[in-house]
Amino acid sequence: MADLSEELIYRKHKDITTISPAQADLAMRTLRALFNFARAEYKASDKRTLFPHNPVNILSEKRAWNNVARKQSRLRPSQLKPFLEAHKSLRTEAAEYRQDYTVAVCDFVEFMAFTGLRKTELLKLKWSDVYVDDRLFWLERTKNNFGLELPLTERLVEILSRRLEYRISDFVFGAENKHGRVVDPKKIISKLNDISEVSFTLHDLRRTYCSIAESLGIGSYTL
Repeated sequence: MADLSEELIYRKHKDITTISPAQADLAMRTLRALFNFARAEYKASDKRTLFPHNPVNILSEKRAWNNVARKQSRLRPSQLKPFLEAHKSLRTEAAEYRQDYTVAVCDFVEFMAFTGLRKTELLKLKWSDVYVDDRLFWLERTKNNFGLELPLTERLVEILSRRLEYRISDFVFGAENKHGRVVDPKKIISKLNDISEVSFTLHDLRRTYCSIAESLGIGSYTL
């Protein structure tokens, strides 16, 4: 890190920007955070920091950040029905041919659509944190490092009941791999896109959930 100069960082950010402006900013924000950590963590014998200056600040000084606007895409109301019907169709077919991984991904995506959770939060959900009788489940660690208790609706209970029939590990969305759970659902999501003729990403589902919640008058703090 001590060898990373302002000039080098400025050039590297510029190079990555030619490939992806968003990734260039993300990489440099990560590097900036590492330097901030190093400033507090690594000190000489006289207690002075070894990293008094954060070279990534050059991007702010030169106004070089790309500041890519966040995506605002989400499912439109007219797309919800084909989205859900595609899940039912693919899941039914997969269950018939014992394609358990596909069933798990379909359940995961549907569960995500009805909760607005982040991908990793949901994929790491364990059965020990699910309390069907009490109609709630617990997220041990969210993005802000706090635990979170959430209610189980009838639709979620229906999905969990199906997951119990397929249970093969401690994870709700279990899979027969070294992780014991679904890790990368991209291929199945691509197939769902094709069947429904609706192009969506996992984060689109999160934005869709929030949009519908807002339309029902749920406050921003709760969201």
